[in-house]
Amino acid sequence: MDELVGFIDTLQLDPLSLGVFPAICVLAGLLLIWQPFRRVRAYMRLQRVIRTLGVEWLRDVYVPATLDSHIYLEYLLLTPRGLLLLHVKPYYGNIFAGEQIEYWTQVIGHKSFKFINPLHQLQVDLGELHSLLPKIFLQGQVLFTAGSSFPKGKPENVLRIDEIKPLASDAAQTVPDDLAGAWQSLCEKAQPANQIRLRVYLRRGDVRRLIYGGALIGITLGWLLWNAIRATLG
Repeated sequence: MDELVGFIDTLQLDPLSLGVFPAICVLAGLLLIWQPFRRVRAYMRLQRVIRTLGVEWLRDVYVPATLDSHIYLEYLLLTPRGLLLLHVKPYYGNIFAGEQIEYWTQVIGHKSFKFINPLHQLQVDLGELHSLLPKIFLQGQVLFTAGSSFPKGKPENVLRIDEIKPLASDAAQTVPDDLAGAWQSLCEKAQPANQIRLRVYLRRGDVRRLIYGGALIGITLGWLLWNAIRATLG
């Protein structure tokens, strides 16, 4: 940073350039970080929206199923009616899906990508969770984040994030004692899994754009501050 500031200082910029040059640098930095920042903000919004679906929640944990196995819970929410298991898919573009199809297709522009039908894993996890809590009402949903669409129809038990609001639980409702007890027992057994990463929600190159854009803005603002201090003292 000191070398860059020193180089800029040797340019002997005129007063007009002193305003235009930093403005261009800051604008370039903002352009670099804008899209990654939007995705980070969307990730934070996702966490807030998911919270509206339940009175309490467990996020990214393991719970023991048997002596030798564990159930991974990406998002499990306590509602007045029962428990809601959520699997989140941060996929964008057009999604072509069907309940009985083994592989679904994600289409972005002229490229397509296959991925395993997430409803299959959801049913497996619901079955294991039901074995652990046989008397508790369980429901499961696969949630697709912003930027996804289903041009040929969306299977049952699949949600888009913009469909969540009408399904939000009324936190003022009372949770039955048996459900509250089962939930408390589950929470006591839960162990952090540390599998959810913000990086999963970003696209290729986003981290570099955030670093380079943030550095460019920081260096420019630091140089402006340094010049302001030097002008005041000089």
